[in-house]
Amino acid sequence: MKKLILTEKIDAGCQVAEALWHLGVKEGDFSDKAPSIKSKSGKKGYLVGGEYTIVWTNGHLGEDLKAGELKEGYALNFSFDSTFDYTMPSLLSDMKRAVKAEKRAIAKQIKEIIAKNSFDKIYICTDGDAEGERIAHDALFEFGGLSKKSDVRRMWVTGAFNTAKVVEQQLNDAKPYDDNKYKWLLDSQRARSSGDYIQGMKSTKVLVDVYGAKLYSGRVKNTIVGLIGDRELEIKNFKPKSYYVINGSMGGVTLNHFFYEDVDDVSAAGEIVTKKERTTHYFDVEKKNGVVRDIEQAGLRGVVSKYETKRSSTKARPLPLSGDDFKSIMAKEYGLSLEDAGNILQYLRDEGFTTYQGTNGRFFSKDEEAIVKIAYNTAVAVFAKNESSKPSVFSLEAGLFDDAKAKKQNHPPLHLTDKVPSESDYEKWASSKLPKVKEGYELIAKRILVHFLEKDIFDAVRLEVVIAGHKFDAIGVKPLKQGWREFIGDKKANSFFEVELKEGASVTLDKYNVIAKETTKPKLYNEQEILETLMNVSKVLNSQIDEEADPEKKLQLKKAKNILKDVEGIGTDRTRETILKQLSETLLKVSKKEISLTADGWTLYNSLPEELRSVLFTAVWEEDFEKIRRGELSYDEVVDKIDTHVKKSVRFIIENADKSKIKVFKPVEIIKTGLVCPVCSSEVVDSGEVFKCEKNLFKDGKQKGCKFMILKNQKLLGARFNTKLIGRLLNGEVLTGPNGNSVQLDLENSFFTKIIYAAGYGGGESCAGGDSGELVETEKTYRLGNKFCFKEAFGKKLSKAEATKLLKDEEVTLKRVSKAEKEYKVTVWLEEGGKLGNSFG
Repeated sequence: MKKLILTEKIDAGCQVAEALWHLGVKEGDFSDKAPSIKSKSGKKGYLVGGEYTIVWTNGHLGEDLKAGELKEGYALNFSFDSTFDYTMPSLLSDMKRAVKAEKRAIAKQIKEIIAKNSFDKIYICTDGDAEGERIAHDALFEFGGLSKKSDVRRMWVTGAFNTAKVVEQQLNDAKPYDDNKYKWLLDSQRARSSGDYIQGMKSTKVLVDVYGAKLYSGRVKNTIVGLIGDRELEIKNFKPKSYYVINGSMGGVTLNHFFYEDVDDVSAAGEIVTKKERTTHYFDVEKKNGVVRDIEQAGLRGVVSKYETKRSSTKARPLPLSGDDFKSIMAKEYGLSLEDAGNILQYLRDEGFTTYQGTNGRFFSKDEEAIVKIAYNTAVAVFAKNESSKPSVFSLEAGLFDDAKAKKQNHPPLHLTDKVPSESDYEKWASSKLPKVKEGYELIAKRILVHFLEKDIFDAVRLEVVIAGHKFDAIGVKPLKQGWREFIGDKKANSFFEVELKEGASVTLDKYNVIAKETTKPKLYNEQEILETLMNVSKVLNSQIDEEADPEKKLQLKKAKNILKDVEGIGTDRTRETILKQLSETLLKVSKKEISLTADGWTLYNSLPEELRSVLFTAVWEEDFEKIRRGELSYDEVVDKIDTHVKKSVRFIIENADKSKIKVFKPVEIIKTGLVCPVCSSEVVDSGEVFKCEKNLFKDGKQKGCKFMILKNQKLLGARFNTKLIGRLLNGEVLTGPNGNSVQLDLENSFFTKIIYAAGYGGGESCAGGDSGELVETEKTYRLGNKFCFKEAFGKKLSKAEATKLLKDEEVTLKRVSKAEKEYKVTVWLEEGGKLGNSFG
């Protein structure tokens, strides 16, 4: 019986292979135990052992084609065309999915493996989440050519596949892939993907064309722009509000007055309920004065309503980290950019010290005991000389184990492998261009080890006094043992107090104080804060709830918070940083200290309907996606609803556009020249900025027909072609420009022209023309005869020897170092226009 196992990543494939080795499959590629298995897999991209073949996708194989690739009219024009329907009513049905360019070899290999083998069973072993469902569906059915009648089963693991017990159980218990649980999960992912696509493509098309600027829109991008713009306006329009707090003192103990207010809230079931919220702030002067009057009339005398001392320990400890948790902490603690923090994670993983950096996990399941024990043992070794890390005892009862929460994650949290850093590793880290590598590694290690150290012990005391019906309290803590807190530098301070009082005893305050305060102006977001906000949407909603005066809107915000309470955040650990980087190119001004909107950013902010830039928009979507997962709504119902809403938003953008900024579309005038196309003998026409064959057409996002076309603006010639000059060129003349360079017709060249460089062109140095065999170096290029290449390639200058080979049409293999200080090789070759083609490997 032949079996195929599909995983998402090479690591998972090798983990499954090793688990099968432990289960007795020791043939072929499985004949050796890891790391030999991984070394074999890297060469061919799959593993075969006994009856099993294991393949992996290395992430998503497919992507939706951009709108401009579907139809010519969908392309961005940067000018408004009043004859075009910007609601693009057929875009949803026009959508097409294709293999990513960089994944074509993988997709082809998987398809060939499926075609060449008659597999009796296929096991989907991608990540246990919605993205994993889409990755598997694309790899097997969309691009793999697998019949849906095949016996396909789903192995469902949210963590690692690195124990024989887990793999054996999943092979035995795997359900059919079309079980409703997986079908609905796939539909929810498709709805999310399609919704984001039509919202992004339609709103981007109308915004770019209306304003003639790069106003790229999308659900997450809009929300980020909305958050930043809202904060800037909040600062601009800020008016401090006065409020009062009241406290009293008694025998050296300060007691703070507090009270409860009735507020409308939303229960876990989504029902409106009334609950009491504790507060210390009086914004109403009359209420404050009433309390002062009451306690003065009581002569500051009251009764002890509660006095208790309790010995306790902190239950919650700092959790293991997701990828974005790590970036946020490194940015906050050490002032690193998100990019630097991400590069540290990539480097540590590439070097084999830590695990997959794209995780959203913060908990481990108990099935992952083996990998946690490895991480624990490594952490013990790393901190062997740190006395505060002792004693430690491994236990499955530690707070980082939570099966229920681990099931909702796409991967286990960041953790250590069995590779312990050596002294030379630490020396390398210290001299690295990457900052704080050691601190980053130890942060991950501490978040594991802290859960196995001794508990902290403290005494907590609380005194509550009631005066004329108004409550005051004081809370103090006496640390008896810091335990795990000392290890991470989070010691409890001593705030303990003792008084000889019992409940019911009469007391009198020595004095009371009314302290006037004002609300403080918020600050601009910085990179770390916006990332943390995207990770924890409820923080934004809490702020908006506090500030909203309209009871109905306040309740709406609370409903949104209830919907989003289980949502991981806006975007994912792998996309948030990338989206911020994309926005910083045109819409955001980003520094380590603050983020604000550019002029184009404000244009986007002001052009969008309020709901498109609000977290409430995400809340509504998430609620519908959850209903698909539960089988309460279908894919079509949700996507049609989104499309209807997006069409409405498109009309809003057009109707409310700033008329002074609209870039009106002017159709390109096609002028006949009477000249003959040298390729197909049709007529050459004057079309905007080019002369081209009349049969050179652009339809459905692709060039069709004759390819002949020459640009009017000839920068290297220092001249601009008109009909007379193009006619002379087509007749075979060599034209010389003001700078001395010449051009002639060349039908073998993709630009249909060949430049002949004048002596001295390029930085004033002698530049051989014709067929000279001498390499000439200019400010930005190397030149050999009529060929040239740019001097810089992949962040480093080419040597003269490398440039000479390239200019002689030879391939050259370059050695480079990535930002994460990982060495890599890239093979390059010369293409038209001095550009280099490349292949990594």
